[in-house]
Amino acid sequence: MKYKISAFIISLILILGGILRFSHINKEMQIYNSTKKIYNIGDEVPFEKDFFFNAGEIADGYSITVLDTSYFTINEFKEKYNINDDSLLEFSEYVYIIRVKFKNNNTNSSEKTGINISHLILQETSFISYPDMDTFMFLNDFDYFGFSLSSNKEREFIIPFGINEDYININELINGDTKLVVTLYPNKKMINLN
Repeated sequence: MKYKISAFIISLILILGGILRFSHINKEMQIYNSTKKIYNIGDEVPFEKDFFFNAGEIADGYSITVLDTSYFTINEFKEKYNINDDSLLEFSEYVYIIRVKFKNNNTNSSEKTGINISHLILQETSFISYPDMDTFMFLNDFDYFGFSLSSNKEREFIIPFGINEDYININELINGDTKLVVTLYPNKKMINLN
């Protein structure tokens, strides 16, 4: 009987110790925690050492400024930009446009790194969306969705997001808490769009 009680007490101590150790390690570990930094339209947002998926994507020296936003029905959009290609945004009912300016702020090392437009995220409380890259390349007369800039150079781009109302409510997008996510780790940098 004493053996069973001793085994039970030792087991209980080991389990309790394991739980305490597990909670201590997880409390100290902040791999996926990121600090949120929120900016507004017109603010120049530096990328610094922040990234989306891995530290190899660091675009330190670059900044992004959202200049303005607009949205169109798909027919209005195609008419405005003289688009005859029906394969562009073929499953979208609306197009949300973000006009941005990227700048290399006098950093020579930034010429070896760059920006990947496809990483940017349009986020509202109930959805996320990524840029439509084929339409991005068409609108900006650009062959790639990644680029770098020479020191002290800047460039404006039109970034289109196709909106299908089966997944994204256009009224929530226009009137909700919509943000452009610029980086995720270690700082999640977002720009308010409304």
